[in-house]
Amino acid sequence: MHAVRMPPRTPRYLRPASSRGDRYPADGNRACHSPRVLSIDLMIRIGIAMIGLLAACGDDSLDPNSCRPDGFSDGLATLQGEQLGPWVRAAQFPVGTMQALVFDEVAGACGEVAPTGKHLVVLMCDPPEPKNYRFVAERLFRCPGNEVFAVVERDGGTDVAKSIDGTLVIDGAEGCVRGTYSIVLSSLDQVEGSFDAVVCD
Repeated sequence: MHAVRMPPRTPRYLRPASSRGDRYPADGNRACHSPRVLSIDLMIRIGIAMIGLLAACGDDSLDPNSCRPDGFSDGLATLQGEQLGPWVRAAQFPVGTMQALVFDEVAGACGEVAPTGKHLVVLMCDPPEPKNYRFVAERLFRCPGNEVFAVVERDGGTDVAKSIDGTLVIDGAEGCVRGTYSIVLSSLDQVEGSFDAVVCD
């Protein structure tokens, strides 16, 4: 009597799943045990973590050239013994044939000069562009020209002090006028700061 020889068996983990008789976990969730799906799930988790990190770092998807609704300036000084600032508005708008950068202590509509409080007005001949300007005294300010003139006013129009020297640096003028100023006033006080001025329509 001859012995019946059985064909060699393929190791279990090399056989197709359908022939291995593998069963899903008790909860029926096969995806939780799939290496490929696990890697996708890990990528999603990493992506969510990166989004959270970017948000924490301040990436709010805002246009970097945009301004705050009322503009911004950190200028703060003492003028004739009184505090000048803080500014709650910074705007650029036309004044007759000239242009003005206006920093105001009192809230209001864009391009509107408040009837109370103090404001710093910087007059220039043309719309600001990225370059350096020199502050001059009122008697030396002429248009056309590259010089600028500043005046501090109180309560809607009373002059308090005017520029005699200083520097205005415009770093950018697309969407928002950005720069710094350092002004020596006729009172011999000095006003300086940086700003982002919204352009009024």
